[in-house]
Amino acid sequence: MTLRPLRSRLPATSARPLMALVTAALCGCGADSTPAAADSTTDVLGEVANDVFVSDTTAPNTSDTSTTSDTTVPDTGDITTSDSTEDADTSAPHDVADTADTPDVRPSTCPAVALTGPLAADRAASSYGLGFDGATDLGFGGRGPDTFIIEIWEDSEGTFDLASVDNADYLSCAQCVLVLVDLVGETPTAVYFQRSGSLMVTGLPSDGAPSFTLSDVILGEADADVVPIEGGFCRSITNETLTVTVVEGPTDWTCDPELYGDDSCDCGCGIPDLDCPDATIQDCEYCDACGASPFGSCVGYVDPADVTLCIDRPEPTEDWTCPTEWFADDDCDCGCGAQDFDCTTTTDVTECEYCLDCEGNGNCALRVASSDTTICELTPVVLPDGWRCEAQAFGDNRCDCGCGAQDLDCASTADVDACDGCDNCGSVGACDQRVEPTNTTVCVANPPELPAGWLCFDTDYGDGWCDCGCGAQDVDCETTDVLDECDFCFNCEGDASCSVAVDPADTTLCLP
Repeated sequence: MTLRPLRSRLPATSARPLMALVTAALCGCGADSTPAAADSTTDVLGEVANDVFVSDTTAPNTSDTSTTSDTTVPDTGDITTSDSTEDADTSAPHDVADTADTPDVRPSTCPAVALTGPLAADRAASSYGLGFDGATDLGFGGRGPDTFIIEIWEDSEGTFDLASVDNADYLSCAQCVLVLVDLVGETPTAVYFQRSGSLMVTGLPSDGAPSFTLSDVILGEADADVVPIEGGFCRSITNETLTVTVVEGPTDWTCDPELYGDDSCDCGCGIPDLDCPDATIQDCEYCDACGASPFGSCVGYVDPADVTLCIDRPEPTEDWTCPTEWFADDDCDCGCGAQDFDCTTTTDVTECEYCLDCEGNGNCALRVASSDTTICELTPVVLPDGWRCEAQAFGDNRCDCGCGAQDLDCASTADVDACDGCDNCGSVGACDQRVEPTNTTVCVANPPELPAGWLCFDTDYGDGWCDCGCGAQDVDCETTDVLDECDFCFNCEGDASCSVAVDPADTTLCLP
């Protein structure tokens, strides 16, 4: 099943919970956490359920589905079927007389699951969680990993009814409890959502370390939209208290304490971050404390000899006309009125990486003066004779091949590896099979012949990307039994991950 994005997992631009997501992959066990056997019974979700109960004549809480005389001591809630002799079951006074064959049914009680904590603060998302590793079986389904989740959308203490009108609907619940069951990667096989019980919140979530007590909670199967499935499997949590533990950063940590150990390598913070595997600048994911953009490189901001320290950034001169953050940002910006710290000269236009203030998002040779790259000088674009591609493709800082004439951005017409694209030759990827290797301005006379059974777009074949699930092997795929080689599998509706859409034994096929 494909679960729609959870409210708490929506992009940052979407509404987020006040206390955000509480995710706990807890070590749990409980009655019936490991079924006696797994039937190949299709459940209400249309999937093979790993948690189907079979006949159990020795322990309570399982359905008695035998078709022979019941001679065992009666279990609570036994549902017996007619004996082969069609006689009433008289072996025990409390068993119900067998009158007809009935199909196997799910238990009348919900097996208990015991959870252990504590929960830890997930600083990266300003939320709470524990062990969200996608590898822990909590006993909610089969033997696959489960994720137990508490979401709080209201900053208040008290005891809350999980079966109230608002809380019974996942889209409106202020206190939400659900479980992603038997994860395959990040995709759950089933979902459990609250049906009844109460959740007590002690301590305001905004204060950072609340505790949660679940009492007589029933969690039942839900569909991909987290809508309860009538008659689905269920689990119960009798009385569990999960406490949030906030782990503070060390005293000599100079960045925000919430950044220490938040699963992202932060540099320039005085001491190494717990999340940095090595003390190299290549490992640095963020260095906000050094003035870098949250989404930019730390090169030029962090001392490469000691990534716990920031580099003193030079300030632009008064003549600098571009945004201040562009100065000394590890990119050579031209046309800014003064020389960028990242440019070694003002007379080599090929050094210019950007010239955005000169209306240039492409080749700066057409936007800045060759004699002084700090000055904008717009040069009218004159297309060469024979140019057959779009006009804006000429001099856009991208070497376009197969256009009938040499692109300003191509240093040569005899180096096919330099081609960034050859759209005019029917390819959006590599051009080595689409343009002439000795004259990259020309498309090949005979493009690669499609193999028998090819189901994807013609331009997908030999475009430099390994396309899987196309009915035949792409020339860009070295083999057909290595899933990791697949770059795309759009024909299998697997644009997110080919591992869940393509047959691992034969990557030319989609999974059923």
